[in-house]
Amino acid sequence: MRSRIGLTALLAVALTGCWGQQGADGGKSFASAWPTAINGTNVGGLQRQFSVELGDIGDSRSVIWGGKIFLQADTEIRVYDASGAAGCQGAPITCAPLWVTRPGAGQHSYPMVIDGRVWSTERNNHLVAFDAAGIDHCQGSPRVCDALVDVTAPTSGAYLTAGSSDRLLVLGNVPGPTVGTTTNSVLMFNGSGALGWKADLDTSQYPSNAGGVIDGDTVYARTGIGATGPVAAFDARGVTGCSGSPKVCAPLWTTSGPGSGPGGVNQIAARDGRLYVSEGPFISAYDGTASASCAGSPKVCSPVWQAIGPANTFAVTHDHVFAAATGSMNVFPLDKVGCGGDLLACLADHTMLTFLGSSTAKPMVAGNVVYVVSNNQLQAFSADGSAHCDVTTRRCSALWTGRFANVIESPMVVGDWLYVTGYVGDAGTVGLAAFRVP
Repeated sequence: MRSRIGLTALLAVALTGCWGQQGADGGKSFASAWPTAINGTNVGGLQRQFSVELGDIGDSRSVIWGGKIFLQADTEIRVYDASGAAGCQGAPITCAPLWVTRPGAGQHSYPMVIDGRVWSTERNNHLVAFDAAGIDHCQGSPRVCDALVDVTAPTSGAYLTAGSSDRLLVLGNVPGPTVGTTTNSVLMFNGSGALGWKADLDTSQYPSNAGGVIDGDTVYARTGIGATGPVAAFDARGVTGCSGSPKVCAPLWTTSGPGSGPGGVNQIAARDGRLYVSEGPFISAYDGTASASCAGSPKVCSPVWQAIGPANTFAVTHDHVFAAATGSMNVFPLDKVGCGGDLLACLADHTMLTFLGSSTAKPMVAGNVVYVVSNNQLQAFSADGSAHCDVTTRRCSALWTGRFANVIESPMVVGDWLYVTGYVGDAGTVGLAAFRVP
């Protein structure tokens, strides 16, 4: 009984902890370090506990923080009880929002929670923050919250990433050098909404949701037009390589590939001082300190680790890369085991066989389980290949499969809950579904 009480307390801490963005961390590794009761032994027992129905709004994104679900619903953010209790009723259980933001918030971005404030962007180039507790600047019944911070930010079509309590990275468009043009840029704001520095990347019309991650004091962003690279590293502090007023930063170093041409950069992530890039047929890792395999001025770095795909999307833990492609997912070790003694020639440790489909949603790793999205299907596999795997072929089958009406986002695992956002309604409507092992 004592161990059960301890586990319950630990999960309560996790559920109310600081999961503030999609991708699990500022590096968008899509691998959670938070404890969870869902593991390879019991994941097959997951059952839907409650749902949030948004209707046919065409888009939704969510984050979990402080025991609340912050769900972007078209032009506003709606906030729900993450345990499916407050504001929830019926059979099956559906939930009503505890409070909502003023209309206009959440346009074009994922909500982002940092130190008790939920951040978003608005269509009219504003960066806004609301009280995540739904108290300050909130009134009425049903409760509606106005912004605590509202600053004009020269961005549109923005993607937000949080690096720390005082680092909010915005990847978006700013006015270009001539009238009617825009420049794809990264902009770093502090916790008060003040612009610290910016760096211009290219002149593409839309920002890239594949680039813009933070790992410690380094920001990584994809440069080039469209899906081409390379990836550039910037000083997140706005010190090295930065000057002027407003402050503009130049790259500390750039990756060696893939350059212009087909099969460019599909996704980037950062973890434990390394940059990971899905580029063409490879997944490459670069030394984040630029002290290994780097040369020249300006400095250009080559991979210190590389594996041959294919990979549409990937997740990275401290010791493995999970590369998802159509019909399968390969798991690559990050050390020399399985790499043939050559860090640039790594072979898959084991392979998960998914259903034949593909998706831009990233796989998610939590509690020794890796979750793979294939359009309207979510599958859970043993992350270390220890369950439902053939010992000879090292091929693994799913421990659990959830089916939905249409396309869904990458899942989130917080405490003993699995949350899925997208077309989760029976009629193909947008919302959120929450699962738990009874």
